[in-house]
Amino acid sequence: MKRILAAALVCAVSVFADWHQFPVIGEGMGEAKIAVYQSRQGDSIQKSPAMDYFRLRYSPIANLELLSESSLKTGANHTLGARYQIIPAMLSAGVNIGVPIPKTNWNFTPHIQFSTPVTSALTLGSFARVTINTEDANDYTRGIDFRAGIELDLKVGQKSILWVGGDVGKGLTKSERDGDDISRKEENRGLGIYPACGYLVVLGNLSLGTLTFLSFGEDAGNDPLNTTLGVSASVKF
Repeated sequence: MKRILAAALVCAVSVFADWHQFPVIGEGMGEAKIAVYQSRQGDSIQKSPAMDYFRLRYSPIANLELLSESSLKTGANHTLGARYQIIPAMLSAGVNIGVPIPKTNWNFTPHIQFSTPVTSALTLGSFARVTINTEDANDYTRGIDFRAGIELDLKVGQKSILWVGGDVGKGLTKSERDGDDISRKEENRGLGIYPACGYLVVLGNLSLGTLTFLSFGEDAGNDPLNTTLGVSASVKF
C-alpha cells in the first residue's frame, strides 16, 4: 500500500514539474508544452525568440515515452527521444537524438532520471545526461557535454506547486576543428551552475508556470552572471 501511495504522489507531482526529472507519463497519455524565456547578462537584455521551445510527449505503451522537441534557439537541432520506466515511479532511462535540422551534425544524449517522495507534500526529482556530437560539414566536432540537476517540488493546496532546484553543466572533453583542440573556456563550455525556482498552477488539463534562474560560471559564459525569467504552458491529452 505504501508503494502504491508513493507512486501516485510522484506521478501527480510530475504533471507539474519538468519532464526529464520525473517519471514517464501514463500509458495512452500525451502532453504538449511551450516555454518562453527572456535573459539578461549584466545590464543588457539578450534578444531571444518569442517561442524558446515546443515539446510533445506521448506514451504508446506502458512505461515507454516518446519525445519531440523543436527550438528557435540559434543553431539548435530538432530533438527526438525515448525513455523507459525501469522502476515504477522512481527510475527511468533513455536517449535523445539531435536531428540535423537545421544543423549539419547529429548528436546523442543518453540520460537517467530518479525521483522519490520525501513527504506527503514534497517530492524530489533529478537527472543526469551526457551529449555526444558527431562531426559536421566543417570538420568541427563539439566535445562531450555533461549536465545534471535536482529539483524539490512542494505541493501547496490542490492546484499549485512551489519548486526550487538547480543544474550544473560542464564540457567533459575539448572540441576539435581540423584535428586541433579548442579551449573549453573559449567555447563557454566550462563549469556552469544554474540555481532556479518557480511556481505552477493547474487548471484541469492545463498547467501554467513561471520560473527564474541564475547562471554562474565565467568559463561557461556567465560574466558576472546571467538572469533568466520564463513562463510556460502545458496541456494534457
